[in-house]
Amino acid sequence: MSLWHRDNFGSAAFRMTLAITFIFVGLAEGQGLIVKGDFGLTIDSTLKVEGVMEIAGETVVEVRSGAILSAERIIVREDSTLRCCGTLAVDDEVTNSGLILADCGSAEEWILMGNLLNTGLVRISQQTSFLISGLITNSGILDAITAGNLPGEVRNLSDGRVYDSDNPGRLEVLSVTQSAMELSMESLPAHVYTLQVSETDDLQNWVSTGEVKEGSGEALVFQILSEDREDETGAYRPEMFFRVMVTD
Repeated sequence: MSLWHRDNFGSAAFRMTLAITFIFVGLAEGQGLIVKGDFGLTIDSTLKVEGVMEIAGETVVEVRSGAILSAERIIVREDSTLRCCGTLAVDDEVTNSGLILADCGSAEEWILMGNLLNTGLVRISQQTSFLISGLITNSGILDAITAGNLPGEVRNLSDGRVYDSDNPGRLEVLSVTQSAMELSMESLPAHVYTLQVSETDDLQNWVSTGEVKEGSGEALVFQILSEDREDETGAYRPEMFFRVMVTD
């Protein structure tokens, strides 16, 4: 086990790495492990909790190639982060009101043995594969636009939003005038949005227009000027098709 500490004008930050198996046993029924504070916990092997594991405060817990095994639940509170490129195994469910991030790449995967209840943000990106044995219940944001896949059953409640490669967000026409056309696109943080155009109805040959915007959680506005519709001779192209490409 290694421990890293930095003291900067009275404020402390910690980084602890677990490279061997640790077992935490609660003092009473229903108790387990509470990870809270301005520090990071990295798990490279197995962390076993006989009870509930709670991540609170501004804590960042990172599961690299290891596992968290909980006899009950894992709770990720608001403002907390669980970065998972390994296995979470729970008897009940993982409850998230903060951020769960799986940005492991195509060579790794996030495995969840149990259910997932999300009221915060779950982001699966960089072609990371996600395997889950239970049910996903979502009333927050489930961002799988650049995920390797989104398996399992998703129960999306009325206030929940699910984004994937087939549904990266709603693209709407705001206005059309003689001089310009404006398009609006939903956006999410940590993504880049690029406006592309195709002149053929087979929709195979997409060309970026140069309009590139970073996601903010708010709607993005793209503008196509009248001169953008002109060909090399200055004549209007008879048809143009538009889309927004979303990347990490």
